[in-house]
Amino acid sequence: MMKKFWQLAVVFLLAYIPYLPACTDFVIKAQDGSYISGRSLEFGQLIGTQLEVHPRGEKIQSRYNNQNGMAWTSKYAYAGLIAFDTVLDGFNEKGLALNILWFPDVKYPALNASASPETVLDFIDATRWILGNFSTVDEVKQNFSRANLYFHPVPGLADGKTTPPIHIGLHDIQGKNLVIEFNDGQTQIFDNPVGVLTNSPSFPWQLTNLRNYVNMTAIGSGPQTINNDQILPTGQGTGLLGIPGDWTPPSRFVRMTLFQKFLDQPKTASEGVIAAFHLLNTVDIPYGVVRGVNNSDFDYTQWSTVTDMTNRKFYYRTYNDLTVKSIDLNQEKIDAGSPVKKIPINGNPF
Repeated sequence: MMKKFWQLAVVFLLAYIPYLPACTDFVIKAQDGSYISGRSLEFGQLIGTQLEVHPRGEKIQSRYNNQNGMAWTSKYAYAGLIAFDTVLDGFNEKGLALNILWFPDVKYPALNASASPETVLDFIDATRWILGNFSTVDEVKQNFSRANLYFHPVPGLADGKTTPPIHIGLHDIQGKNLVIEFNDGQTQIFDNPVGVLTNSPSFPWQLTNLRNYVNMTAIGSGPQTINNDQILPTGQGTGLLGIPGDWTPPSRFVRMTLFQKFLDQPKTASEGVIAAFHLLNTVDIPYGVVRGVNNSDFDYTQWSTVTDMTNRKFYYRTYNDLTVKSIDLNQEKIDAGSPVKKIPINGNPF
């Protein structure tokens, strides 16, 4: 009976979410004190992504049910990759970085209909609100509960009737990391001691799962003698023998956490950017090797980004162009009144 229940649950889920995107988010610190975040975006539907630079002083009016909700004027300039009219991956001039990741286990809180309209925030505006108004992880923790979030289907996503299941990872240049999840109808905020986030299950489960891999080490094993016969290792890497190599979220979480830990710490921010792209290579998904149960929805890495949070530089590459491109927020026009800069990027695999 229980087996039948779970079979029906999976069928129901797949009927409404034809693909289960896989994303990976992490942060590393260079010896010079710079913080570097990295992120890959995997999706089974081609996303029309734009790189955007938003100036200080931008006026934003959030909406819900054809009404005006929360409104604000951005204190900080920010930049990042935007699709479905929301910031999927971005950072602001104070070094606060965030990423939206797919979270299939989500159960959103209901909209508090009795709350004041000026507290209602369309969830697609939440990342703009965070980047435009807060400079640190602690500020986000202190203020996020002010928002009465409104969740709804997003046009252009799947059949247009899907409310995307998300959680949010944040990092700042003080070395603090945060995860915002929506579990069991509640907003939950977790400190993130490892600085890594993937998809499901929930973040506390991912931390618990790390206990299965406490034996992993970057140091190789030496020869062993069995019945006077010396058994030699097959080569380097034996300390990580058994590390999960598939692309499921728990495996990517374990792999990135360990690689991030064992990485030889880069000396400078520039070296940190290079190291972050190498870490991203370990979770990169080629087109066609991860497919939905219908054998037609291909989950693949459409783009990868690295943010030098300390020096306000943003780097990205796409599936069909591995040349790393960048912007330097220090060189952009970000004073109040400056226009929003928009640059389309192409993640098409063909």
